[in-house]
Amino acid sequence: MASRLCAKISSHVLRILGWTLSLAWKRLYASEVYVEEGALHKLREAMKSGKSVVLLPTHQSHLDYMLLSYAMRAEAMPMPHIAAGDNLNLPGLGGVLRRGGAFFIPRVIKGRDDEQLVKAVLKAYVDVLVRNGAAVEFFAEGGRSRDGRIGRMRLGLLSLVAQAGNKKNQIEQARIEAEEEGDRSRLEKAPRDVVFVPVAIAYDSTLERATFAEEARGKKKEKESLFGFVKACFEVLMQRRGRVYVTFGKFATLEEFEEHAWKKAPPSTASSDFEECQLQHRHVVGSIGEYLARQLRAKLVITRTDIIAAVLMEKWSSGVQGGWVTLEELVAKSSWLAKQVADRGAVVSVDWDDMELCVKNALELLHEVVQIENEGEGGEGGERYKVGNTPSMHLQIWQHVNHILPWLASRGVVACVLHSMAHAHNRDPSEGVPCAGFARALADLLEILGDEIRPLLELDRARDRVEKNGTKLRLPREYYTEEILQATLELEAEGELRFLDDRSTMAKGQSTEGNDSLSFAANLVKPLIRTFHLSFCSAKSLGDGPRSESELIELADKRCLEELEWTSVMPSVAIIKSACKALLRLEVLSNQSNEYKREKALSRFDVKYGTELNLPKLEEASAGNHLRRYSSSLGSIGRTSLRKMLSLNGSSASQPGNSDSLDNLLKRTRSFIM
Repeated sequence: MASRLCAKISSHVLRILGWTLSLAWKRLYASEVYVEEGALHKLREAMKSGKSVVLLPTHQSHLDYMLLSYAMRAEAMPMPHIAAGDNLNLPGLGGVLRRGGAFFIPRVIKGRDDEQLVKAVLKAYVDVLVRNGAAVEFFAEGGRSRDGRIGRMRLGLLSLVAQAGNKKNQIEQARIEAEEEGDRSRLEKAPRDVVFVPVAIAYDSTLERATFAEEARGKKKEKESLFGFVKACFEVLMQRRGRVYVTFGKFATLEEFEEHAWKKAPPSTASSDFEECQLQHRHVVGSIGEYLARQLRAKLVITRTDIIAAVLMEKWSSGVQGGWVTLEELVAKSSWLAKQVADRGAVVSVDWDDMELCVKNALELLHEVVQIENEGEGGEGGERYKVGNTPSMHLQIWQHVNHILPWLASRGVVACVLHSMAHAHNRDPSEGVPCAGFARALADLLEILGDEIRPLLELDRARDRVEKNGTKLRLPREYYTEEILQATLELEAEGELRFLDDRSTMAKGQSTEGNDSLSFAANLVKPLIRTFHLSFCSAKSLGDGPRSESELIELADKRCLEELEWTSVMPSVAIIKSACKALLRLEVLSNQSNEYKREKALSRFDVKYGTELNLPKLEEASAGNHLRRYSSSLGSIGRTSLRKMLSLNGSSASQPGNSDSLDNLLKRTRSFIM
């Protein structure tokens, strides 16, 4: 097991890979692979300091494995040990990757027959790497991002690194080894700290863009194979993909996270020292995950294709001119948007001196997902552009838009709520709405969208303002949330919002540019809200009996595709699933899986034997044996479509009616997209 897991770095293989990758970058990116100036020097110093360096890149493409290693190899730096999924351990290819620094771990460990063995070997291997000061690289997001967003951090490997890097654990492990081997010199070895290095890798266009869009539509991921790898290599060499940018976040040590955890941890409820250590460890690992996600979002370069995609999608979402935009409008709007996000701290890479050429180059990279037509009769006018007319094209555009959305999300949410409140009071947003009512509606929208919007709100910036500015809003104490403070106080400072009547009323700012910024951001957030709303509409079709989650998703997807013909939605199965989770979280739907499986099992049992079975009269053990014995008779129904059976709360006599909650939810989400 250990021999299959460990990397076997070979200098000869590294030289061959370096030469091969150099040719690939010239073909794919015309050698335009940009690494943040001075970052590799800082990384070299961290590796020389004796600390164990853990590289944590974003994961949007299979090329991520190679780009960072190539950059380090070009600077004559030691190669990192890279955690890779065992799906890449293909015949022939696996051996090459292992000698290039990869070590393979099972993509799914839980539930394996050798689960405990795999965990023990992986823990021991990570422990050895960290204690020996080796550089380690892995993708904390897990799999590649299918929609361009920085995903939720998976904390498994981070937890192992934090355990291995803990000074007390290192000292205890050294003591054990010294006793076992009779080597007292091990006790003199100083514990190593761990340095976490966030690395953001941005592409003008990823190789897998079209594939990811199909998978986001629900297509099953194709299993990796050697034939597929060779085929992909030939296809790749025929393409041009623009530029690649590698940037680094702020380096942070494990010791810093542990000190912060001791200062900021809530009062402990642990009943023993061991439980106390476990709680403290979870808090440290959670803090590392949050820090990493914030750093990656902040440092990911906003590329020229991201800017153009956002302008095209906003135009389509607004419905103005049928979503068409001329080249002159595209150049002007792109320059404005690039300046907007750059002023807020984003790293933007556009050709400021020749924006028209920049836009044309970006359109060339997006030509597969953009419609182009000539203005005027007979094609005598200039060209104009629009988002492609298929769900796949829309999702490919969204892969780029999601890179820029974190810099606009708070403004978009505020704008949607402000327009909703103004509409409810039959007034213009510039006339103002009650501040307390606005705060309640904003908190309501954030609760509905949940994890689809909260990670985009840059909460780290809001935390610094809670204590300083908490009394500026004349709101009830329960509305002092980080999201509300960020979304309102920052917009007020920039003149996009203003407060009236001794700060009891808020209204749109009076500057034209501020209003443009709010409207633009709102048009990029509304498609997410609209997708949730259409999913909620589909939930009304559940009726009195349970329906499978797949039925609800299929119906919601159909509604989204119908809506896509005239306005913007996010036709992603993942977003629709998030809407279903929101209905469960808000207790509008309930999960009836266990009850429904039980009834189906009994029904099949009765049909098979032609007898009536009254399960409650059987002994508990006997009933359990019957169900286990005949559960296989459910076949595919029991194992797939019945995995999650949903019904409206109130559909049974034993539950209070909750249909009003769904109607109210539909009314609320509809108001935010008007």
